[in-house]
Amino acid sequence: MKNPILLIVGVLAAAALACTGSGVSTEEAPPVPTEAPDFADDFSSDTSGWDITTGATYENGQYVITTEEDSIVEWGAANRVFNNVTVTVDAIPLSINSNENLEYGLACRLNSSNGDGYYAFVTADGFWALAKASGNEFFDLVDYTSAGAILKGAEQNTLTLSCIDNTIRLEVNGREVGSVQDDEFLNGDIGLAATSFSVTGDRVAFDNLIVYEE
Repeated sequence: MKNPILLIVGVLAAAALACTGSGVSTEEAPPVPTEAPDFADDFSSDTSGWDITTGATYENGQYVITTEEDSIVEWGAANRVFNNVTVTVDAIPLSINSNENLEYGLACRLNSSNGDGYYAFVTADGFWALAKASGNEFFDLVDYTSAGAILKGAEQNTLTLSCIDNTIRLEVNGREVGSVQDDEFLNGDIGLAATSFSVTGDRVAFDNLIVYEE
C-alpha cells in the first residue's frame, strides 16, 4: 500500500476554512503525564503494526519515512483508532537533499485508507504548520510560522501533537508553538509523515513514540 497525498498548500483562504480559530504560542507545554501510556513503540520490532510501504518502513530500530515524489506527503499509520489523543515522538532527519525544504511530523484522527486527517509539520529550516487533509487535498489550518523551539537541519526534534475535542495543538521540544480549532474529524488513526520540495530522497527517522488517550 502506498500512502501519498498531493500537498496543496493554501487552497482555501483562511475565512473559508472549517476552523474556528488559530493561535501561535511560545509558552511552556503542559506537564508530561506520569501515568503509563496507552500505547508506546520504540520500533524495535517490525511487527508492531505500522504500515510498511515503499516510502515508510522499519529500519534499524526506528520508523523511517523517505520522500519519493516532489510535494507528495509520504505517511505511515499505526493501524489503531483513538479519539482524544496526545502523541509524542522523536524525529531525526537522516538526510536532507532538498536545501532544507524537508518537512516532517505527525498525524492524528487519520483515515488510514486515504490519508484524511490532521497533520503537524516542522521544517528543517525552523518553521511549523498545522494542516488538514480532506478529499485528497491539504488545507492550511495554521500557515508556516517560524519558532525558536525548532532545532534546524539534521538536529533531533521531539514533537507532540494533541487532538483533544476540537483543538489541534503542536508542541516542539517541550514548548507549545501553536494550536487551531477544527471539528471535521473526531477520531481515527495516528501517523508519521514527511515531504520535501524539488528534490526526492530525503529521509526522516522516528523513534520513542508515546500515546496518551483521554
